[in-house]
Amino acid sequence: MARPKRDHEPITVTTLPPITRHSYVPATSEEITRRRALFKEAMHLREEIGPIGVSTAELIREDRDELVVGEAEGNG
Repeated sequence: MARPKRDHEPITVTTLPPITRHSYVPATSEEITRRRALFKEAMHLREEIGPIGVSTAELIREDRDELVVGEAEGNG
């Protein structure tokens, strides 16, 4: 039985990019200050917006459903 034609080359070791690991660099005090300010702003906005009446699980489910529809329509 003949194999179906492929429109791409098979992945080989020579086509894969090398895996690199970045060394751990602790956050500077300026970075920690920046992150704390962003977190504070996010919490303020969250409080200002209030409850939206939808759980996180439901939001994720809806997003996944939209992604599947987009892929089926060729938009993904």
